[in-house]
Amino acid sequence: MGLVGFPNVGKSSVINTLRKKKVCQVAAVPGETKIWQYVTLTNKIYVIDCPGVVHENTLKSEDELVLSGVVRIEKLNDPV
Repeated sequence: MGLVGFPNVGKSSVINTLRKKKVCQVAAVPGETKIWQYVTLTNKIYVIDCPGVVHENTLKSEDELVLSGVVRIEKLNDPV
């Protein structure tokens, strides 16, 4: 089973809740999960945590990217 979605929406937190312990790193900023993480739930069920995915047609402006939590503010050329 894989969890895919926008950055910073709680994919890793859901996996931590399912495992009832911290197995995936979580942060309040987008981009904490950098590679796919395979987590064992049972001997037959694995969960895959992947970095956030944003379809290119979803968000148009830089403002929308920041407000949606897709881009860190530090990465902007002109954060003002």
